[in-house]
Amino acid sequence: MSKLKRIHIYVLALTACLISPQLMQAQIDNNYVPFHAADGLLPKSLYDFNLEGIVQQIKGGDQLEAEKLKRLATDIYYFKKEYAEGGNFYLKNELTDYVQSIGDEILVSIPANKNNFKFYLSRSMEVNAFCMADGTVIINLGLIASLDNESQLAFIMAHEISHYLKQHSVNDLKRTADAVTYDNVNQNSNRAVFRRLQFSRDSEFDADGFAINLLATTNFDAMECITALEKLKVSDTLVDSDPQQVLLNKYFKSEYCDFDTSWTSEKAIAAIHDRAAVTSESNLMTQDFGDLLSTHPEIEKRQYALKEIMSNFDYSDIEKVEKFERKDFQYIQRIARFEMVENSMRESYYTHALYNAVRLLEYYPDNIYLNTTLSKSLYWISYYKEINSGKLVVRQPVTTNDKAFFRIKAIIEKLDVTAAKKLSYGNAKILSEALSSNEVSLFYMALNTEHYLGKNASFTYYNKYLKTYPEGRFVEFVNNRLSYMQ
Repeated sequence: MSKLKRIHIYVLALTACLISPQLMQAQIDNNYVPFHAADGLLPKSLYDFNLEGIVQQIKGGDQLEAEKLKRLATDIYYFKKEYAEGGNFYLKNELTDYVQSIGDEILVSIPANKNNFKFYLSRSMEVNAFCMADGTVIINLGLIASLDNESQLAFIMAHEISHYLKQHSVNDLKRTADAVTYDNVNQNSNRAVFRRLQFSRDSEFDADGFAINLLATTNFDAMECITALEKLKVSDTLVDSDPQQVLLNKYFKSEYCDFDTSWTSEKAIAAIHDRAAVTSESNLMTQDFGDLLSTHPEIEKRQYALKEIMSNFDYSDIEKVEKFERKDFQYIQRIARFEMVENSMRESYYTHALYNAVRLLEYYPDNIYLNTTLSKSLYWISYYKEINSGKLVVRQPVTTNDKAFFRIKAIIEKLDVTAAKKLSYGNAKILSEALSSNEVSLFYMALNTEHYLGKNASFTYYNKYLKTYPEGRFVEFVNNRLSYMQ
């Protein structure tokens, strides 16, 4: 290669490095293209069944009986396979690259174990992460979206890595069997359950402490472990991201939707929050027995324990590894939040989609993806309300304690069918005027017009769509609607 060509390539690479952050930000400002399940190849480890290979990856597996070890390996394989085939893993994108980079930096200090771990990013909106006995570490999208910085993510990943290194899965499984034998009772007895969960709680404290050791040689701030645990806390206390209700009034209070303010009073949203609380048998037991029936100790106890560890930990003489180059955490977090919007739509969690979109619109008011998602969510909410006699019966798990979410939920629940249609139509009309050259906005304008005002009023929009987008993605549907109306 000539010297001139090498210089040319160098200049192009340098220019790309200098402008890429601005380009990335501009891309989010204007629009967003979600990641898809097909954006990568399914890793061989998720579909090529090799029982012996999984068995060898289970650290401390030789301590288990052969049959129990085989069953554990089989369970791990089928969980990963089914989870992946369901489209629940992100396969290859900038989010997965970022998670891998954090994991790689943590593992620099333990090179002998580097190949024992595989990091996957899950689409789950739950604020959590977990590690399996074969070194598979799964980070939930909801976790990245909720944290403040990469050090908090690094601590949680180091905690999961520690579970594997300390053989907690195998030890807890072995001790569970031992405990049942010792008690001479069946495995579902209260005594056996308490004994099993106590070991699990001990494992959590052990993993927290070992995670601090792993982070000591990195450039991550181990002190962020306290805040990281706070993010994992499941609290009954409501928080408020929009105390002045600016976003609520901007997107829901207009000539198309004049909701009763009593719907969003403190008393009303507290009642909705209480109704939305999970009432499974395990949680009802936890309410009765508190920390005794939790596989994780109370977060506050873990925080106290970590503060004690940190107060006696000297970092001054520890040599740090070289910091890895990767994208800015704030950018990655915003991408994760955009993906939360998309995943809410994929799962038909329309109230969540509205909430997540409205929160992001505060920062990206002109984003086409967010605005069209808002329109789509409102349409499907009104649609399901109509076919279900005014009720939105689509399953909607609650993944936040934000009052802003429960205000939106309150409005959606209280609106009757006609009012929901009117709100959806009004939003679509405003959007179609603002995005006059956008295919999705025009299509939903036609759809909402038919839904609220009837077929005669929608003819113009459907025909305009066909004329403007003769090869559009909704052409077949539009032609069918027009044929049906005639």
